[in-house]
Amino acid sequence: MLQKIQALIKTGNIQQAWHLLQTLNQSELGEQALYLAAVCNRYLHKSDVALDYLEQLLRLNACHARAYQEQGYNFLLLKQTEKAQAALSKAVKFNPSLTSAWQKLAEVYQLSGLNNLAHNALANAEYYQNLPLHIRSGYSKLYEGDITQAQTLCQTFLSQQPDNLEAMRLLAQIANANQAYDKAEFLLESALLLQPNNAFCLFDLALVLQNRQKFSQAYQIAQKLVKQSSDNLSFLLCLANQAASINEFEEAEHLYQKVLHSLPLSPERAPVHIALGHLYKTLGQVEKAQINYQTAYQLDNEYADAYWSLANLKRYQFSQAELQLMLDTLEQKALTNTDKCLLSFALAKAFELKQNYQRSACFYQTANHLRLSELNYDNQQQVESLKQQKQNFPSTLFVENKPIKRQEQSSASAKITPIFIVGLPRAGSTLLEQILASHSQVQGTMELPNIMQIANELEQKAKEQKQKLPDYLAILSAEEFSQLGERYIQETQIHHNNRSYFIDKMPNNFKHLGLIKLMLPQAKIIDIRRNIKDACMANYKQYFAQGQLFSYNLQHCANFYHAYQDLIQYWSSIIHQDLLRIQYEHLVTEPESVVNKICQLLEIGYEANMLNFYKTKRAVKTPSSEQVRQPIYQSSLDSWKLFANYLPELRLIKD
Repeated sequence: MLQKIQALIKTGNIQQAWHLLQTLNQSELGEQALYLAAVCNRYLHKSDVALDYLEQLLRLNACHARAYQEQGYNFLLLKQTEKAQAALSKAVKFNPSLTSAWQKLAEVYQLSGLNNLAHNALANAEYYQNLPLHIRSGYSKLYEGDITQAQTLCQTFLSQQPDNLEAMRLLAQIANANQAYDKAEFLLESALLLQPNNAFCLFDLALVLQNRQKFSQAYQIAQKLVKQSSDNLSFLLCLANQAASINEFEEAEHLYQKVLHSLPLSPERAPVHIALGHLYKTLGQVEKAQINYQTAYQLDNEYADAYWSLANLKRYQFSQAELQLMLDTLEQKALTNTDKCLLSFALAKAFELKQNYQRSACFYQTANHLRLSELNYDNQQQVESLKQQKQNFPSTLFVENKPIKRQEQSSASAKITPIFIVGLPRAGSTLLEQILASHSQVQGTMELPNIMQIANELEQKAKEQKQKLPDYLAILSAEEFSQLGERYIQETQIHHNNRSYFIDKMPNNFKHLGLIKLMLPQAKIIDIRRNIKDACMANYKQYFAQGQLFSYNLQHCANFYHAYQDLIQYWSSIIHQDLLRIQYEHLVTEPESVVNKICQLLEIGYEANMLNFYKTKRAVKTPSSEQVRQPIYQSSLDSWKLFANYLPELRLIKD
């Protein structure tokens, strides 16, 4: 029936199509039927009716790009230009291949005198129009979530034209959507061999490198793009993001402001205000961060990231008006699952600060359920991967390579001592880093991805040689491990500037302590942990933009905690002389004693400034950035008990 209705609309038989739609039962009014009903009513000059159908559709699927496109058309007919612009912007956000939406958006921009934005919109429309049909259809399928069909269309085309740059770019975007970032990087680099200055491929590559946390390379590409087209807002925003990633904060702030000044006072500015707010939060300028987050939701009430960003300031108290706005938005607006999740986390935090722990717990449960439902996560598999590290790095590997006993190394990097702070997130690692970074000899950095990248590369090389990882590692010499250590020091130099001691606080590096000591025998390792119930609850309360997939279920958290604890025990049996375990509870109740132990491990003198850490001016990029800018407090000890009556699974967690 729906195919027949669609055919009638295409041939202009709108009345007949509408008549058939009215014969459908309520149970048959799915997404496609609602969309066709909206199209019919637009043609019948009943825009208000069309918009009602579209509202129903977007409640079923808040990512339906063509529904937003239809909204835009109807708002234009009703001469509601601002609403049309917002709807069309959402349409091309969810599906950039909608050429008609780009064209209409260009018209709206021109009416508003935004000629630069109109030019960009027309350029996008022209780009997608000129693509081969298979590739254009592939993009459409990709953006609609049918990745398998997109890949089929793309590979069919590539079988006929294997060197087609646009097909290679699409295949890279498909790989990116599947989080196969290494494959996406390879495909884009191959495409750029054909056209080294292709702006679209360069832009995609910058984003892939950002996902792979290769920020310096992404920054260089973004610079090249801006040189090619200095007024392209996407390129400017990309460069701003990469500048912030490599701590070029003044440049990033200037670029964000430049983008904002080029955009109309509309919802399109909201993501830029969020990025600028994150920058100010990193720098400890909390009031500026707060203003930008508030501006974002004022521009777009449905922009859930703004509410979560405010909540993630940890001490921000939502006003009653803000709280009601959040509740109304969650209940009444068509939101994506991600937006519902972010809003629920924000509401949970808001009610927690109001000491309404029962309602807070309900929102935490909703938020975590929504987040977990989006993930393809196997907790048991992740736990097994931690256990596998014992087989990957048997004690014999350390005896044969004797990396720990090497006293003299010729390289200059051997004189540099990395300090790895490891453990679960939300366990006090940022506090510990801030304390150590307040020492005159120690450079604080950030959560560096380099160790995980090297570990992934070793796994990939083992697969390429059709070997199991333990067998592959067993044939590597001490010299080869040393070369990996040299590489790590060189790659991270932008952060530590060859200081004698620097901190790498990537929590999940606990998985790779064996590799770290084989590569960097001089490395010192500090494992910081909280009691298990506080640790699980702290992670359960946090939305992580990337990784930490165990955190969205309390039992998953407990399973992961036990596996982490067991693995650390194994590493300790091998590298105990360079591994110090710190209990968060001891750090906050006996800070001077604990800090002295750390100084002994590092063989540096204790300095009083270390306990005045909150006065140290430095960038902090983790969720705890605000908390480490105040003196040590003990209010978070046993904080799980606040939720124990409302989250009974907390009580079931065993030490």
